[in-house]
Amino acid sequence: DLRMDYFDWTIYRQVLFQVDPLVSQPSILAWAPGKRSTRWLDLRMRRPGANGTMARFWEPLTVEIMAPLLSAKIWPAMHLRLGTVDGRRAGGVQRVIHKIAKLAKQSGCRRTAELVVNLSPLR
Repeated sequence: DLRMDYFDWTIYRQVLFQVDPLVSQPSILAWAPGKRSTRWLDLRMRRPGANGTMARFWEPLTVEIMAPLLSAKIWPAMHLRLGTVDGRRAGGVQRVIHKIAKLAKQSGCRRTAELVVNLSPLR
């Protein structure tokens, strides 16, 4: 279960307008310091660096099925592809999301495949 205590749609939307990714997700923050947030290291919220600045967003290897936001631009493709996967398992859906975003980047129609927004995390 995810909580939206620290999620800020205004910040998140600003990143979406700036980068225009097809697939994005908020970074994932643990419930308490030292606790696990997600098994995917590149989806975890990042602390400020040594210079005190915080990464606003980055491109991960993949997004996790628990929190992706999909651009309406890929809904038709998602709908067609989801008809071919076993919807009883999240892994199949996650692979479809990743494949569509990856192909869009490889074809040159997008600068980024998937994006993690660090400044507006889920917990």
